[in-house]
Amino acid sequence: MDWQDVLFKNASYNQTVNLNVTGGGSKVTYFLNATFNNDNGMLKSDPQNKFNNNIRQQRYSLQGNIVADLTKTTKVAVRLNTQILSYGGSRYSSGDLYSEVFNSPGVLFPAYYPDMDDDRIRFGNKYGGPHPQDGNVPLYHNPYAQMVSGYKERNESTTIASFDIAQKLNFITEGLTVKGLISFKNWTSTSVTRDFQPTFYEVDPDLIAANPDLTYSPDVIKPKLNAGRNALNTSTDASGDRLMNIQLSLDYARTFGKHDVSGLIVYLQRNYNNNKPSNFRESLPNRYQGLSGRFTYGYDGRYLAEVNLGYTGSENFEKGSRFGLFPAFALGYNISREAFWKPLEDVVSNLKIRGSWGIVGNSSIDGSRFPYLTEVNLSGGSFQFGSVDSHHSMSGATITKYGAVGAHWEKGKKLNIGLDLELFRSLSVTADVYREIRDGIFMQYRTIPTESGILGDNRPYANIGKVKNKGIDLTVDYNKGFLNNELFINVKGSFTYAKNTLLDRDEPPYDEANRYQSEIGKSLNLEKGYVADGLYAESDFTKDANGNYTLRPDLPKSIYDVMPGDIKYKDLNGDGMLDGNDQALIGNPTVPQIVYGFGASATYKGFDLSVFFQGVGNTSLMMKNIHPFGTQYTQLYQFIADDYWSESNPNPNAAYPRLVSGVADHNNYQNSTYWLRDGRFMRLKNAEIGYTYKFARIYLAGQNLLTFSKFKNWDPEIGSGRGLAYPPLRTYSLGFQFTF
Repeated sequence: MDWQDVLFKNASYNQTVNLNVTGGGSKVTYFLNATFNNDNGMLKSDPQNKFNNNIRQQRYSLQGNIVADLTKTTKVAVRLNTQILSYGGSRYSSGDLYSEVFNSPGVLFPAYYPDMDDDRIRFGNKYGGPHPQDGNVPLYHNPYAQMVSGYKERNESTTIASFDIAQKLNFITEGLTVKGLISFKNWTSTSVTRDFQPTFYEVDPDLIAANPDLTYSPDVIKPKLNAGRNALNTSTDASGDRLMNIQLSLDYARTFGKHDVSGLIVYLQRNYNNNKPSNFRESLPNRYQGLSGRFTYGYDGRYLAEVNLGYTGSENFEKGSRFGLFPAFALGYNISREAFWKPLEDVVSNLKIRGSWGIVGNSSIDGSRFPYLTEVNLSGGSFQFGSVDSHHSMSGATITKYGAVGAHWEKGKKLNIGLDLELFRSLSVTADVYREIRDGIFMQYRTIPTESGILGDNRPYANIGKVKNKGIDLTVDYNKGFLNNELFINVKGSFTYAKNTLLDRDEPPYDEANRYQSEIGKSLNLEKGYVADGLYAESDFTKDANGNYTLRPDLPKSIYDVMPGDIKYKDLNGDGMLDGNDQALIGNPTVPQIVYGFGASATYKGFDLSVFFQGVGNTSLMMKNIHPFGTQYTQLYQFIADDYWSESNPNPNAAYPRLVSGVADHNNYQNSTYWLRDGRFMRLKNAEIGYTYKFARIYLAGQNLLTFSKFKNWDPEIGSGRGLAYPPLRTYSLGFQFTF
């Protein structure tokens, strides 16, 4: 049973329509936009199902902006944006169904059995699966049954409105302007889900075996395995939020001969509310406020200086620690504006060097609100009093979360040196080298003594981490016209290299032999696992008369029962035992250290062509939970079927080790370099060709067209795991544009 073929189509068709209108006069200008998107999913719709389970999503976007000059010195603007979404589809998301394609074995049962004319879909299944259902009947997942067992309808609306006003204060001093902005966003969502409990059937194995050709007729289907029903259940849900921003600013910009002076003071206040809070904390509004200022000075376009100052407050900290001061300074020198540079300006038309230093802050710590508060459950514990024969049980208070007393802003000190270069008035290069030391990172303690009774997730947090980030940002842009500018070419590219290193956090005092277990001095986001040393060979064991294997005593002993063909690991600490203490940080980070993109576009006599490539490097992914014959049978990856170790094929370099069945945890299932893969890839992200004639343009575009990677088992952009996230889709667009 090819579940992917049963559930998913090879292609789907979507439509987009967009209309823009711009106009106005000397006093008032306006912009109007209307967009409609009709998106259809990749799920198949089965005619025997009573409702359409494929995804159908319509999105409407309406936008209107009006800007008016009330006076010569007063300008106001009103901006309205409304987005409406209407969604219909299976009660399960496409991503969930895509995961189930792997979780369900394709050889045990069909999606459904032939119709018996009783107005019921006879979904296939098999007794003995890992998922107890009605009456604790242990069944497997049937992705088709999940797809057609119900549907969901969801309606969302988002409204964003803003009003801003700018008033020039030339009567005080020229170049001074005061501005005010207030914006409001409201999002609401309501959904209705209707579903039924599928009824599963199984072929009687005794009756099917009676036919030499292994065929069967409907009468050999065993009675239903569970008590399903055809009637639809109905459930509803609603959610929403709202956000209000208020911003006031005082702006000053003035030129005095060769001196350019500007200043800006901004006050920001933000208030966020959850329209449907689920607990007391969610019912409280999220509040944020800050005051920032900027002062710049430039002399003759050659010497540039800037000072920034931010004073920001966050509700996440207790009184006395809520506000943080964050200064920044920058200097620039435009060498190409010097008089002595004139002879070179046709070759090097722009050359600027710049540098900056500043402090930035982060208040979004631990992903929770008010981390400084200790949480207590007043009836969380049970205590007994009295003698053994006559005692009383009472409930009492327990601490469910220890507050981080003294929690404060995470602060990072950033240093940046940059270069802006333009050659031959056509090639622009921007390069930046930076370093940041981020201190006071909010982390959970690891070295709490067990005698304290504070274990696991109950361990407190504190500002105990320190990380160094360094990297390079490079952007190149080339624009040139040829053939009297009938042919215009643009080539651009970007390259980013970012590496972080953990400088400090609490961890045990490792001795030299166990230094490899330390995370300090290593990059973040590394996988932890064993270092594989090939596969065990038969020569690594002794074999008795009954065919039982025993690992040679001169080899490190494993905590698992191993046999020839299993993965062999290195004993990193040399204690003669292979266990969790031999795991180390391995590979490159799962977050790419290198991100790059490059592309080109050209126009010639109405024709236009563009391509863009995107890629990542210095990254690894770990294949996890891909093993087909554990306690839950799953689909089998092709690379396992093609190349696995066996007694008839004792390949020491097999892509998969010895097959193991019926166990949830095994030596071969552990994270290790055996399952670590190079995660770098390059993708043809966009390509487009078009033709313009007078006021009309026709174009053909594509996205995610080609992927180049050493890793072939799933899309490398999905990353670690078993490749069950919904992959990026290859899309093609045929469009028409009209300008009036």
